Amino acid sequence: MTQAEWVDVFSALMTGADLSYPDRSHQVVWNLLRNLEFPISMEQYGTFGQFFGHSWVKQVGAALALTVDAAQMHNFVYSQGAGATGDYINTDPIMLAKGSYLFRYVYVKNPGFGISKIGAFDGAGHTVAIASVDQYNAAVTLRNQVAFGFFNLPNAGAWSFDKLINTKNAASVGFGAQFTLLEIARYAV
Repeated sequence: MTQAEWVDVFSALMTGADLSYPDRSHQVVWNLLRNLEFPISMEQYGTFGQFFGHSWVKQVGAALALTVDAAQMHNFVYSQGAGATGDYINTDPIMLAKGSYLFRYVYVKNPGFGISKIGAFDGAGHTVAIASVDQYNAAVTLRNQVAFGFFNLPNAGAWSFDKLINTKNAASVGFGAQFTLLEIARYAV
């Protein structure tokens, strides 16, 4: 955790103040959870991953497009095209240990978006459902939305992550998706 991140955490705790930028409060909570559980940098041990659009190497259906957007965390968002049922993207495999993990999916809501199903799979045929995130909203929600949660990997190995759009909210007019990143961190050893 950087010094600036610790300053954000402690000033919010000491004053009870709201963090001024809406996305910062989510970032502070994420950094605090990640670092309280593992004060040593998890990046050293290969147990932390950030998957931005360029990390999703295989794309089936609508291709990802990068848009610069100052309203989003990291100042950009990836769009998964107009989309259609069955469109998916996945990452290259990364080595992960068996156990519990935190995830954070940062995304945008829109009247034309579907439900993103996020999962993990390995070369031995194991699959793990991580989250099902309904990205529909009657009005475009420009600020980042954040889905948090936990998942368990049943064995150590080379795991890939995928994001599939195979359904939508009944009120949605499409199967698109916009997101900034999927982030995972080791929760317990």
